[in-house]
Amino acid sequence: MSEYRKVPMWWAQEIVSDLDRPQWTWVPFKSVGPFQFGQSVDDVAAVLGEPVSGWDPNKQWAPFSTSGIDTYYRREDLTLAAVSVDACRGPQMNYDGIRLAGRLPSELSPWIEAQAESLKDMPPGLDVCVSG
Repeated sequence: MSEYRKVPMWWAQEIVSDLDRPQWTWVPFKSVGPFQFGQSVDDVAAVLGEPVSGWDPNKQWAPFSTSGIDTYYRREDLTLAAVSVDACRGPQMNYDGIRLAGRLPSELSPWIEAQAESLKDMPPGLDVCVSG
């Protein structure tokens, strides 16, 4: 392993090289990597092969720290509604050939806004957002 693949940072978190990350594809309103929106927290854990830890059904949130993701669930039925990816060590996200994780918000925000405006079949009441 090259000494440049993993760089320890002051906050004791490692930045994982793109070469060492799973490559996931985002399909708007359908899936993120191996997950289909609408799955249960147990389904997500089974796909990851990682136990559920920190699950709080009152907050509809479950972290999967080993995989570098957090998952969020609908209040009505506790099914998967959103996935947050750790930009330093989570999966590399792609949409239509564009790398989404680990990029500067100033590069990605204008592209996301343009894509959100052009998405077809956007369910009512839903929106696309990015946070940094």
